[in-house]
Amino acid sequence: MRENNKNKFDKINRRIFIFVIFKLFSVTYIIERLYNLQIRQSEKFKKLAENNRINSMFIIPARGMIYDRNDLVLAENIEQYQLIYRYTNTKDKYDHLVEIFKYINLEKNQKEKLLKEISLIKNDFLQVIIKNDLSWKELAQISSNITELRGVFIEMILRRSYNSFSSSHLVGYVKKPDKKEYPKLANVPGTVVGKIGIEKSYDKKLQGKFGIKKEEVNAHGRVVKEISRVDGIPGEDINISITRELQDFCYERLGDNSGSIVVLDVRNGEVLSMVSKPSFNSNDFIKPMSSEKWDNIINNELNPMFNRASLGTYPPGSIFKLIVSITALNEIKFKPNKKYYCNGGYKFGNQIFHCWKEGGHGFVDCQEAISMSCDCYFYDLSLNLGIEKISETAKVFGLGERYLEEFFPASKGIIPNKQWKKNNFQSEWTKSDTIVASIGQGFTLASPTQLAVMMARICTNGELIKPTILKNKKSNKQFQKTSLLEEKVYSYVKEGMYNTVNNINGTAYQSRKIKSGYFMAGKTATSQVRRITMSEREEGIIKNEDLPRKMRDHALFVGYFPYDKPRFAFSIIVEHGGSGSKTAAPIARDICKKLVKLI
Repeated sequence: MRENNKNKFDKINRRIFIFVIFKLFSVTYIIERLYNLQIRQSEKFKKLAENNRINSMFIIPARGMIYDRNDLVLAENIEQYQLIYRYTNTKDKYDHLVEIFKYINLEKNQKEKLLKEISLIKNDFLQVIIKNDLSWKELAQISSNITELRGVFIEMILRRSYNSFSSSHLVGYVKKPDKKEYPKLANVPGTVVGKIGIEKSYDKKLQGKFGIKKEEVNAHGRVVKEISRVDGIPGEDINISITRELQDFCYERLGDNSGSIVVLDVRNGEVLSMVSKPSFNSNDFIKPMSSEKWDNIINNELNPMFNRASLGTYPPGSIFKLIVSITALNEIKFKPNKKYYCNGGYKFGNQIFHCWKEGGHGFVDCQEAISMSCDCYFYDLSLNLGIEKISETAKVFGLGERYLEEFFPASKGIIPNKQWKKNNFQSEWTKSDTIVASIGQGFTLASPTQLAVMMARICTNGELIKPTILKNKKSNKQFQKTSLLEEKVYSYVKEGMYNTVNNINGTAYQSRKIKSGYFMAGKTATSQVRRITMSEREEGIIKNEDLPRKMRDHALFVGYFPYDKPRFAFSIIVEHGGSGSKTAAPIARDICKKLVKLI
């Protein structure tokens, strides 16, 4: 009996022992886990908790303003409201977004793009801009339903706005950053970067420095309070050299024509006007553009996005006769007052090169050949000089060089010589090539900016002026001067240009009247874009206005003003405008009337 009781007691003790041991292990495990969670990993879980309730956001600084030289606004910032979506754990995300779309006006492709973009988001606090520039109607509808639209926020931001349609190629525009080009900025909602022009060249200065703020949010993603804030630094303002009033005038003065006008201040190289027409509206690129509008832009045969002032290249036509004249005047043996007889045609071998004036100009010297633009005189003169000397002079006076390429793409143009033709056509240069080049036709091409620089260098007696688009602090700037020519060479050529406008036989005589005591000097040009055949000459040359637009001649004029004390140099190109005398010279006259106010 006692034995049985003892065995029974031992069994109970073993069970108690096992139970106690089990309890001890359990308690020890729990204590160890609590210690691990609360002590060892406390920082880790503290950070996780912080991330779940703290939202860090960049503060986008106000972009710097862009002004003209007189502080007139070209690019500014205006207030607008945007609709932002912040990712939430909404199960039916697609349906949720479709519900949001009911209150705003978006095109189908924009909705599809947003749905795709938002579907890829995994970060709880990454934001996506659903729409910029909400209308008052959209703003009211969303505001009244905001409690039902989880993850949706309305935010006031500054949007870029442009005030000068005529300056779009210069100022440029901003857009949302591309992920490949700007990987760090691409995911910051509301960020914009410059894409062309001043906006791109000075993007870092204009953009400023980002700030940052931390906000506490609740389970619905709503902001409870702001925890900390470091404001950004606004971007720098920039004054460019153009005069907005003159820029707008030049643009309007081109009328319905396409073309370009460039006006320089010869004292310091500042660009006072640089027009390319047609232009585009920079404001169209800030928000998503409709496919219809984009198609209208890219399919426009006049190509409004093309900056004719810097990228456009044209045969300079009779303007190039100035280069040939300067080359000849630098030769000791050349006699500028010697008369040459022009009968309307120049026979070379079995070819006849025609003068623009049927029947010819009769006896002309170099100065008269400039003012009356006699082709035959320069045919003959160029053969005595050779293309190499002519080409070198052209480069000294600014042709064949890119300008302002730090601000926008620029063309080098073509100033041909023997080596150029061999490199590009694998053939030898001929004397016929020289004859054609002497009147700015054939291979020779120049941009409106290059022609304005050429004129600036001539009227300042060889100062190697280079253009700038930024306003200088000083009105005068010292430029290096070419030692190539004597002062009398410039005086001779400039007098020929004066006679072009102010002598009754000059090609621009009808555009001479500006203001009492003020005179313009310049050179007309009519640049052919088609070849006139012998049969057409025999039957009668088709009038320019009777040709299809693309076949019509370009009208050109270069000049400087005032004649006695040069202050401004300019170039004007009217695409397919016909005669330089009838179309481009009157524009130059009207520009000079405006420039009188700036003297």
